[in-house]
Amino acid sequence: MLTLLTQRISYRLGTSSAVRGVARASVTTTPIALPSLTRRTFLTGTPRLSFAGTAAAATKPSAKRTTAGAGAKTGTKKAAASKAKESKPNKKVVKEPVVQEAKKPAHLKLTKADMPPTHPPNAWVLFFTKYIKGVTQPIVGIRGIPNLLKEAAALWNNMSDVEKQPYKDEVATLKAAFEIKRQSYFDSVPAGTLTEINRRRKDKGLPMVHKLVREEDRRPQTSFLRYLEDFRTTPDGQALFASSKGARSWITSSAVTAGQQWKAMTEAQKAPYVEAAHKDFAAWKAKKTPDA
Repeated sequence: MLTLLTQRISYRLGTSSAVRGVARASVTTTPIALPSLTRRTFLTGTPRLSFAGTAAAATKPSAKRTTAGAGAKTGTKKAAASKAKESKPNKKVVKEPVVQEAKKPAHLKLTKADMPPTHPPNAWVLFFTKYIKGVTQPIVGIRGIPNLLKEAAALWNNMSDVEKQPYKDEVATLKAAFEIKRQSYFDSVPAGTLTEINRRRKDKGLPMVHKLVREEDRRPQTSFLRYLEDFRTTPDGQALFASSKGARSWITSSAVTAGQQWKAMTEAQKAPYVEAAHKDFAAWKAKKTPDA
């Protein structure tokens, strides 16, 4: 029997048909031996036999070990966390008090009826108002009003005192009616309304509005103020007025001069002013004191 290598060599060298027949015969007569020569395997390690029962039994102890190890780890973590909690002191959380913003006070809503009466115009304003009403031509633009003011001022300056007197009389009438309205307003206005009016005027930089005091309710003048009024009507007081630069300086200078003269006066010279002041004060105090 020829081997497979011999057969290949004989084919390549061109051997005789007899040899080829023998080779073919050997190949055909030995079909079982060829697979053992050409068979190859890819197993590089030593094969091992394993059974299902033994494999399952081998895996069970490892699972127990892993669960036991995990339980031990979790136990140590819980113990460490509890120790850490015990070691930390319990701090009380103090909440800061909430500071509420102060609410702005609600202001009163004022109407036109709550406002004090307005002061009447002077004679010039009355004349200019009447002059505008008499103008027949329409006022064109902003420049039209200054032109009218110039024309009216020229007419007013050329008018005599007799021509101006009707306007002055009308002013006196309006002023008398205004004093009555103002007095009745301050007698009836609530204190809260007057406070709100003064608050708004203060924000705008305007002077405050105060309640009027009736003439009969006013405190009587002192003896010196009575003498001061008389001094300002004397020639000395008029001379100070003429030499003063203005009304304010005259008021100050006359008060200083009158004070110096008052100190130099005797008790007999002061007596008329002192007695009149005491008498008026006693009457005023009797009105203020209710009857028993």
